[in-house]
Amino acid sequence: MDRHKLCLNFRLEWISTFINKMRYRYTFFFLAVVLIIATGCYSDFFDYPDTLTMLAKIDKCEFDYNKVLEEDPENFFAVLCRGKAFYKEGNYSQAVSDFTKAIEIDKRSFHAYFYRGTSYGIKGLYDLAISDFTKAIEIYPTSVRTYSNRGRAYACNGQYDMAIFELTKCIELSPKNAIHYSNLAWILATCPDAKYRDGREAVDLAKKALSITSDSCGLDSLAAAYAEIGKYQEAVKIQEQCIYQLESEGEKGRLDELNKRLKQYKNNKPWREYQCLQF
Repeated sequence: MDRHKLCLNFRLEWISTFINKMRYRYTFFFLAVVLIIATGCYSDFFDYPDTLTMLAKIDKCEFDYNKVLEEDPENFFAVLCRGKAFYKEGNYSQAVSDFTKAIEIDKRSFHAYFYRGTSYGIKGLYDLAISDFTKAIEIYPTSVRTYSNRGRAYACNGQYDMAIFELTKCIELSPKNAIHYSNLAWILATCPDAKYRDGREAVDLAKKALSITSDSCGLDSLAAAYAEIGKYQEAVKIQEQCIYQLESEGEKGRLDELNKRLKQYKNNKPWREYQCLQF
């Protein structure tokens, strides 16, 4: 049986498992609509449709990928989805292994390159991450997420000019997404290399981000931008607002980091980011 038939059989078996688990008989069209709503990945579905990777995001629906791979070690979709399961668990080394296997089976798999690159980035292997993101962009040239992650990898690697270029590209491709303005503002405000800093541009970008979505990332970037241009009172005010917002939302994981910056601004000092943007 050729690989395309195996892939079709795996898709049908997976969908059958899903229907039996939920005890409903959805039509394929209605199932697709439910999956889009459940995952919240509208842009992913329409920009780069891949039915199985959408299905794999349903946490409550389990599938024994290991069993499938015992019977068919070259089943691309089983390898890819098991890799994504490892990735979601934080087991990035095992995820890389599965994504590498998926690429050996299908060298044109955007998702395998994208998630392997992201796994490399999280592991601090930035050159490998950049290489994978570059390959993913060759396959899918309008993937905003891939440009964004490659920009993060460049920033982590100290290639600030390339990071700025990539994050600017993200804004061009997705001008209504606040996070891209926040990320670019952050680099322009906090870059340890002075020749890449532009505090006033960072202020404008952070304000644009907040005009789209008022979230902690935008506030954090705006505070850093104000500090960069010497407006420390404004930086303190915005940073305190950012901290208050996180506390009210019950998100305490970043509070230590934000309070360190607040202390810096109170001492009339700008923030310099020697770590990278998080993946």
